Amino acid sequence: MDMLPFGAAAFTDEGPVLWTSGGNVMQRMHSEATGVLGPPSVAIAGVDAKFIIVRADPLAKEFVLGIQDTAGNLRVYHSTDGISWIADWSVAIGDGNVPRFDAAYEQSTGRAVIAYRGRISGGKTTFYYRIWNGSTWTVQTEKTGGPTTGNIVALKLAARPGSAQLALAYLDDTKSGGAATWSGSTWTFWGTKITTNGTVYTGFAGTYPPVRGLDIAFETVAGDLLVVMGENSTNKARYATRTAAGAWSAVVSLTTLTGYGDFVQLTPSPTTNEIALSTCTLEPSISQYLCEFPMWGGAAFGTPVAESTAAPIADGNIPTDTIWRVDGANRVALSVY
Repeated sequence: MDMLPFGAAAFTDEGPVLWTSGGNVMQRMHSEATGVLGPPSVAIAGVDAKFIIVRADPLAKEFVLGIQDTAGNLRVYHSTDGISWIADWSVAIGDGNVPRFDAAYEQSTGRAVIAYRGRISGGKTTFYYRIWNGSTWTVQTEKTGGPTTGNIVALKLAARPGSAQLALAYLDDTKSGGAATWSGSTWTFWGTKITTNGTVYTGFAGTYPPVRGLDIAFETVAGDLLVVMGENSTNKARYATRTAAGAWSAVVSLTTLTGYGDFVQLTPSPTTNEIALSTCTLEPSISQYLCEFPMWGGAAFGTPVAESTAAPIADGNIPTDTIWRVDGANRVALSVY
């Protein structure tokens, strides 16, 4: 879980759980030795977090923490034990209902990358990024030349297993969305817009978007990339793929969905090319979610399972979450909503 004022990460089975309370960021440490959470303590005092994203280095006991506070600032920290946090840098990225930044570790190098809201340069969308090598951060670098023309209001990163490759998906304030890939040294925008009418639920009148209507993920075995974005039209959600060799597909409408995909979440299987898609369409007029769960099989989506549930609607809400459980050759994706 990496939205709302809550976050968790682990190196092997040990790592911190962080949340906001009373104007402080609190934490409890999960012990690999005992399998239990330790007592709560103050991780960072005096920071009122709106979004918390914490990532674990896959190669060493190290954590990178990003906090988007209620004043619209991105605050970045690191830790070598998951308990004591060192403040590294901060930058204004603006306020909103979803995170305007994300963090990911290159899985083969242990370097961390944080990408965050940029500006409009030359009429095109940009984003900024910085890289952590375990001891220092690079200076802020701008990636220019996106296929869209607005300021980023939602952003998501994905890391390819066993590789230094990353991928980024974003929505801007014109309701258009795009993607970029990181080779380990260079970012490359895909020149095609994935959506030009990003979804926004009925009756919403606040800061766009109300919830995160996009996600991006790598297939664990093949390394192909999948990006899905909600679409506020009869096109339903839209998706595109990119092969491990670098070839993008056309943008395809996910017409098997009934809803538009206001909220989108992708959760890759840790052992196969399957990716579980959880998507919910929010309708405040009837106080109901329509949640749908199709499975990506490596080449296409299967028929979704659909559930409707009455629930209060809140901007920035996460109406569903998914985990995989694997026992030998047996595997199951468990979605809660």
